[in-house]
Amino acid sequence: TTATLELTGDIQQHFPEVVFFVGHGLPPDLAALWRPSQSLDVFDPDRQRLVQRSPHVVRQVWDGSESFAIKEYTITGADQLRTWLREAAIIYRHRHPAIVEIKALFQGTGDKSGTFYMQMPWYEHGSLESWVKSEEKPTWKKVRGVIMDSLNGLAHLHENKIIHSDVKPVNILVDSRERGRLADFDISLDTTERTK
Repeated sequence: TTATLELTGDIQQHFPEVVFFVGHGLPPDLAALWRPSQSLDVFDPDRQRLVQRSPHVVRQVWDGSESFAIKEYTITGADQLRTWLREAAIIYRHRHPAIVEIKALFQGTGDKSGTFYMQMPWYEHGSLESWVKSEEKPTWKKVRGVIMDSLNGLAHLHENKIIHSDVKPVNILVDSRERGRLADFDISLDTTERTK
């Protein structure tokens, strides 16, 4: 721990998890997404919490010109930090038109400093489940198209030895072009990683 504190120096004020969770810091390839100066305060205070069956809160936020989805992770130990990092890494490293995107990763401030966030685009039609139940009532041809997109995303993941583990209509999002995107990778498995 002492060696880590000496090596991190100034970084510890922007990357406290490097010190607090020794050995579980931000992977180098995710550094491009890290926004140390960003907080929820940059978004409109009227943040809509999405109703869903997930251990992580997801909110729709606005920055004045664009909507985003913010997924919150309360970090109380190394396991939660690993889950946040694993989900971010799978989405970022296995980018595909049928998988959600990540715009930024950042940490809460003040009494929310133990909360980490994943900022993603806002997918206009929401989940496949809510889209099918909406007043828009998409045609079955459009629904089949979204399902095909999701299957293409799954094939891409499987080619890269990733198992999603939680494919269901609520975890398939529909964008403004009515294309499907797989979401919610917090229990996904990367089978290339060694298991204990």
